[in-house]
Amino acid sequence: RRCVQETGVEWARDKFGKIFTQKPQALLKLAEEFLCQGGQQSENTSVQEQQTLRQAIKMLKKRPKTFQDCIIWARLKYQKYFVNDVRQLIYTYPLDILTKDGAPFWSLPKRPPNELQFRSNDELDCYFVTTAACLYAKIFGIEIPQNARQKETMQEIAKKAEDVIVAEFQPSDQKAKTINEEVSKEQQKAQESVKEEDDKVGNQNDLESVSYTHLTLPTIYSVQISVVAVSLKKK
Repeated sequence: RRCVQETGVEWARDKFGKIFTQKPQALLKLAEEFLCQGGQQSENTSVQEQQTLRQAIKMLKKRPKTFQDCIIWARLKYQKYFVNDVRQLIYTYPLDILTKDGAPFWSLPKRPPNELQFRSNDELDCYFVTTAACLYAKIFGIEIPQNARQKETMQEIAKKAEDVIVAEFQPSDQKAKTINEEVSKEQQKAQESVKEEDDKVGNQNDLESVSYTHLTLPTIYSVQISVVAVSLKKK
């Protein structure tokens, strides 16, 4: 049910990098600029860096003050990744939706995701909220509980996370539009990739055909000439 596949690992690595590496680094960079350049942003900042800086500022505004705040943050992240995002995707692409060709959209290799329900007695759920809360606390220098890796402590943290009130999911048409655009881009890339592979195969076949023609025709002509020459000698 929770088998970790390559796509899931890549997704997790991307999320981890953005939350616990890129955004904190952007915060440090922002602080250094204010100290060294009097609050002026560097002219060499790329569009991607500007976006990361804006996310870092947003992160700073919502910074936690206690470890309980970190637990709440971790629980809401669980809700977003494993419940709300799944519901939004199914809202955008219902299970019975068809493609333009009339084929089911949710057919292999695509599989519809299943949302999860947070349970404090679930080992993975417990590990997720504990680890996420501790890492988030470390970013802001908040003291984490002693023996946070012990099972009993993790269960206590998970029970506190279970008491967090989460808002009811509301589907977003704007997010659905964004998802549609991303899926269309991915499908276009896939089609272009297939076309490139077909072109390569076609070119290879053409080369093999040309090579075969140039190698065999002279041989055939040579054999024919030899046969004719032998026949003339016999006469």
